[in-house]
Amino acid sequence: MFAEKSGLILSRKTGRLLKAKGLTLSCAESCSGGLLSHLITSVPGSSSYFKGGIICYSLESKRKILGVGSRLLSCKGAVSKEVCLLLAKNVRRIFSSDIGVSITGVAGPSRDEKNNPPGTVFIGVCLKDKCRLYEFRFRGSRMLIKKKAAIKALGLILSSIK
Repeated sequence: MFAEKSGLILSRKTGRLLKAKGLTLSCAESCSGGLLSHLITSVPGSSSYFKGGIICYSLESKRKILGVGSRLLSCKGAVSKEVCLLLAKNVRRIFSSDIGVSITGVAGPSRDEKNNPPGTVFIGVCLKDKCRLYEFRFRGSRMLIKKKAAIKALGLILSSIK
């Protein structure tokens, strides 16, 4: 309940600021499974700043839709800094938005193919051509990790546009 409430509060704040600055946003979500996009679109009027989201849960969707190379995915893994940054850059380009945000990680309960532990999450934020990458180690259940990732992404969007 707390996570949902704080997510909606952050969504409203982020939406107001995006609208005030005339900025648009798009998301590429893997481990959060669309939860960030859900929080953003829970705010009435979000269509004025939210251009769209892609849930790129599979390696195939990362390759075919978001243009992440097979070689990068096999060398670095889907849960990596390099893939996260490319997802943010490419979703921004695909939707022609001012801001591209990406979330990739391991929600659990087990490690991924590159041995990243559950709770490992990367979030990328590209505002125009300035990109930042953040790495986190969240604790909790699968659902809690997804909620923490989405809420943290909202906070990072907000801080990047202030």
